[in-house]
Amino acid sequence: MRITKKKVLGTVAVASVVALGAGSAYAFWTTTGTGSGSGSVGTDAGFSIAGDISPALLLDQARPFNITVTNSATFAQHLTNLSFDFTPSNASCLKAWFTAVQPTVAAGGVEVAPNGGTQVFGASLTLNNLTTTNQDACKNNTITVSYTAS
Repeated sequence: MRITKKKVLGTVAVASVVALGAGSAYAFWTTTGTGSGSGSVGTDAGFSIAGDISPALLLDQARPFNITVTNSATFAQHLTNLSFDFTPSNASCLKAWFTAVQPTVAAGGVEVAPNGGTQVFGASLTLNNLTTTNQDACKNNTITVSYTAS
């Protein structure tokens, strides 16, 4: 039988594969392990809220006003409720003489963008004209408005 170059190359190739296969046997150990890690949760940054009633209140004239809610955080915050309360500077000017209409936040709330703000509409305050009551105590009063948001 004649040995050709092709046969020699084929034999060398087969021998190489067998040699590599024999050298690639492996072993392993089974093992177990444990570990732990930690993280933290931040908190909200709160809103800044402003809204002035202008012009001055007069008897039986509703004064609608807009309220600006500002988010100074670097992440969006969700506004779901906004309300206001008020206090006349003269204690003889009774809160019962006023009608307050609370602002309306959209159903489901509003996302206030990072470092952004939004306006909330629908708030108003009226000094009711009580024809049988002297309301002079309300003249030249300052009305302090406070806001609550969540």
